[in-house]
Amino acid sequence: MNKRMRNVTVKGYFNGLTIVYFGIIFSMLLLSAVFCFVRMNEEIQPTPPFDKTTAMLIAGAFTAISMLGGRFLYNSFTAKIPIQKTLAAKMNLYRMATIIRFALSELPVIVSVVLFFLTAYYELFIFAGIGLLYFFTLKPSKQQFTGIVNPDLNELKILDDPAAVVMQTEISAE
Repeated sequence: MNKRMRNVTVKGYFNGLTIVYFGIIFSMLLLSAVFCFVRMNEEIQPTPPFDKTTAMLIAGAFTAISMLGGRFLYNSFTAKIPIQKTLAAKMNLYRMATIIRFALSELPVIVSVVLFFLTAYYELFIFAGIGLLYFFTLKPSKQQFTGIVNPDLNELKILDDPAAVVMQTEISAE
């Protein structure tokens, strides 16, 4: 297998994060639609494994814990960004923090939809909606990144040039 290096530009870096963001939104909406459609089928009506109160408590707990946990981990990782030596290291840490936050923030939607599928309690979509609305507020941007990093003049000059190469990644070519 042949390995080669690929340049990552400022524009490509932030476009990549935006693609991940919208991909997760699409997957949450698609999962919700599929589970809702399947559950509405009259032939598939299993007995709920627990009552409505328990389902609501589970969904509420997952919503609160995942949102607070995602925010805590994100803040923990982004607090380490300013001490990184290179812009590439800062961007890698920001990407890791953002993706971890995305993963934890989609959890309320997934848990609520799965619980709906198991129980058919439509009230669970309240927590899915809260999770989705919260996720909409997490869209990554260059402005958000610069606010966290407090770049020096050289880094700011690089970030203002969309074509500037900020890092290289190794890719496999066959």
